[in-house]
Amino acid sequence: MIPDNIQEIANTIREFNLFKNNSQQSIMSYCLDKNYPLEERWKVWEEFSSKIEEDYIMKARHFSSPLLKVIADIYYDRDITRGQLIDYDWFLDSAYGLNFDNHKELQALIRDYKLSLILEDAEIVEDDIMYNLGREEIMKDNFGSYRFDW
Repeated sequence: MIPDNIQEIANTIREFNLFKNNSQQSIMSYCLDKNYPLEERWKVWEEFSSKIEEDYIMKARHFSSPLLKVIADIYYDRDITRGQLIDYDWFLDSAYGLNFDNHKELQALIRDYKLSLILEDAEIVEDDIMYNLGREEIMKDNFGSYRFDW
């Protein structure tokens, strides 16, 4: 027989998990709503979203974001060791210094992002463009991580 205090803990954990699962649509709606500051949305997404976490390699075809597709394609099977965890921070770091000149979809994505900043009368800081755009795209795909399994 399970002691009452353990049963109470187990029930609370079940209720919490159910609440968390049922809250994901609201959390993601907020995180993707650009009417709120990116910094606030990103913090909520990092802490509370149920991100996609895979135990296998995610290739470009697994992503809907053009930016994440290019990063996954460029780094697929390169500079990665077996068993390495590839997470969203790794993707953000990888976006820096990449040459996107040959990727028209990315050029359009970057242009549209800059235009949205202009329309919001926000300051455009070139060094922050890829980082902030990367965070927006990671949230859209709800990408958490994958493990390089071979």
